[in-house]
Amino acid sequence: MSTPYKLDYEWLRNDIDAVATVELTVKGEGAREAILAWFEEVPLDELGTRGGGGWMVAEATDIARTDADTVVLHITSGGEDVADGIQNGTESAYEALEPFGVELSWKNLPRR
Repeated sequence: MSTPYKLDYEWLRNDIDAVATVELTVKGEGAREAILAWFEEVPLDELGTRGGGGWMVAEATDIARTDADTVVLHITSGGEDVADGIQNGTESAYEALEPFGVELSWKNLPRR
């Protein structure tokens, strides 16, 4: 069983103006199907960006795929409400993906 993301306020405090990204690795049979089901629920804006409430999510296309049952996503937020955005995005992901029985792992990426 996977655990929900735990917000690291120290990571967010380091650079108040920088964008924050949490890398979510989804592993297991049906990982892609689980993500596609979640994406059906996540609003899509006029520019084709998925997200809501100060956060966005996209598949990490810069990572080489080594396993067909692994998908890597980036959940990103910035600005004054960066903590709320990261929390909302990671909660949305966990609530949607956990019932599929896939393994979820979270990683805070360097701020940019």
